[in-house]
Amino acid sequence: MNPTPQELAGERGLMFVCYQTSIKNQFEFLLNHWANVDDQPQSGGMDPVLGQRLNGTGTNRRLLLIPSNAGSLEPAEIDANWITPTGGGYFFSPSISAIRNAFS
Repeated sequence: MNPTPQELAGERGLMFVCYQTSIKNQFEFLLNHWANVDDQPQSGGMDPVLGQRLNGTGTNRRLLLIPSNAGSLEPAEIDANWITPTGGGYFFSPSISAIRNAFS
């Protein structure tokens, strides 16, 4: 397949869907305490793909510390937005046992 220049320039999207027992303790924890924090989970910087925290100037500055072969951490800054969230929602899904009990 050979996409045209217009097709290559077009917007693309990705849908993220997951099932969890606790949105607060799982999904939101990862976003708030790992993806958007400079030193979690291991002093490496904000997540380059998911990080969404604004730096006060209206831009998302992502400074990463990448381990080198010499054992030091080399800084790398990424100023491009790879993901732009446009919406979302939390939806309830009953468990299989709840469905069985409701219809038995």
